[in-house]
Amino acid sequence: GVTERSGTIDLKAGTHQLTVQYGQGNGGFGLSVSYAGPTTAKQTIPASALSCIPSTATYKPPENPVGTIQGVLYKFYTSSGSGGVLPDFTTITPAKSGVLTNFLLDPRTTDTNFSFEYTGYIRCVEPV
Repeated sequence: GVTERSGTIDLKAGTHQLTVQYGQGNGGFGLSVSYAGPTTAKQTIPASALSCIPSTATYKPPENPVGTIQGVLYKFYTSSGSGGVLPDFTTITPAKSGVLTNFLLDPRTTDTNFSFEYTGYIRCVEPV
């Protein structure tokens, strides 16, 4: 089944670097990335809040970067790690990569044993 993982971080309003890693073994699959704030109820992050620099360069953690486009960069892998642990993304080669409007699983070429890594920025309109 689908397992929710969550964490808490205090962010000022602005644009912050974001990385989401996802792994899938056998069984069903799904991915939903959400946020909440003092006056914002928990909700799926809308595509309008995501942006990325169209490059495969390693990101520096800038605040409010310029030159972004809407969406997130993705890397799709045909490996899912093992024992419920994500693979070491620094040691495997992506089968596909590109830009997506949101955290989508559509570029996958299989329904089992796959992983994704998404990178980009999130724009917070209020502290979260």
